Amino acid sequence: ATLSALTVLDNVVDANEPFGGVDVHLHSWNPELAVLLDSLYGRALRSSSHQPVETAEKARSQAISISRAAARIVAHERRRQLPYTLVLVMRLDLVVGGPVRLDTLSPHNVWFGERCCVHAALSPQHRDAVNATCGALSTAARGGV
Repeated sequence: ATLSALTVLDNVVDANEPFGGVDVHLHSWNPELAVLLDSLYGRALRSSSHQPVETAEKARSQAISISRAAARIVAHERRRQLPYTLVLVMRLDLVVGGPVRLDTLSPHNVWFGERCCVHAALSPQHRDAVNATCGALSTAARGGV
């Protein structure tokens, strides 16, 4: 969680400060990590919600999480009476390897950043370790990756 947050702060939040800045809204299925996650994103965090897992099905869980974060974003827009131009959705365990300039993305498109590490696994053991962590192979088998 710490490495992911540091790379998001460096490569997304700080990289976009000269271009209008970035607000962070979190949703997680880890209430036991709420204090840690909120503190990691502290200076950019505008809202967060950390709830117990509702479903083990990965795609459904991710869709619910995105909708919960979207609801928090809409509520924040209403409070400040100013809509966001662009919303970037990322997993909390994503490590951002370089600057992501949001001003280069059109707000009229839907952007999906995806690089599944299961495809880069060097051995069956590595593939099994990736699958045990994120469920990539079971998602791919259902046509989701």
